[in-house]
Amino acid sequence: MTNDNALCQQMKVNLCNAGEFITVKNAADSLTRYFKLPTTPPHDDPKHVYGHTFGLNKIRRMLFDIDLYNAGLTVSEPRIAGIRVYYGFSERHDPDFPLNEACADLLFMPVLDNGVDIYNIHLLTGTEQILSASRPCPNQCGTPPLQFIQE
Repeated sequence: MTNDNALCQQMKVNLCNAGEFITVKNAADSLTRYFKLPTTPPHDDPKHVYGHTFGLNKIRRMLFDIDLYNAGLTVSEPRIAGIRVYYGFSERHDPDFPLNEACADLLFMPVLDNGVDIYNIHLLTGTEQILSASRPCPNQCGTPPLQFIQE
């Protein structure tokens, strides 16, 4: 049996390659299983946010700042090796989106190869680098819900 500390240590191994690309079928199966849980609200419930959209410009900006941060390090300093995603709520102030209210959201936090969160990588903007305030989509944006499941 693995204790929690050993599991945490294992999670840091090869962190820069964490994650996996999956097939459309696996994604559809995953969402289908999620919606079959007795505690999951229906996908057409407008208060049930189950999808989030982030603009590519914001993602590129975050990745660019991460690359700049890593480029300025010495060989022995911990590098940003991933992005940890937290669940949370955010207050939206998006002039291009009609639903500016507190809503379930994701927070993208850079994480070092030693597993520690880091947010002070503000090389270009002068602001902390945590990406949030996504647009709740598909269920609140007019996109047909779960379109790829039905294909």
